[in-house]
Amino acid sequence: FSVLKQVKRGELLPPEDQRMCFKEGVPLHTLDHEDIVGQLRRLTGEDPDMMFEMAGLNPKEQESAIRVAHFMIIAANATLAAQPIPQDKAGKDAAQAAVELVEAGPSTSGEASKRP
Repeated sequence: FSVLKQVKRGELLPPEDQRMCFKEGVPLHTLDHEDIVGQLRRLTGEDPDMMFEMAGLNPKEQESAIRVAHFMIIAANATLAAQPIPQDKAGKDAAQAAVELVEAGPSTSGEASKRP
């Protein structure tokens, strides 16, 4: 959780137009608190309230959610960049399957999803 140490340090966030986004063209400040918390849960697989607590932030404040999201997105992008995907068909198929899993969200049935 080195990212949370960065969040906790109190580093100023960049101006709104320079902050990270979950989706291109959709600034964090335009999302409501619950949307950001849901996106954080999908991005990290962790309980966002735990992240706020570890960073010493109020879990109910919009600015807390934006702060954690900004730094978590930076960390996720850095992790992705460090794990290049082979540019062959198998690599592209694997990347597409990963995107589909993320977009579908976690399974609540307890069954593994089966690809056609």
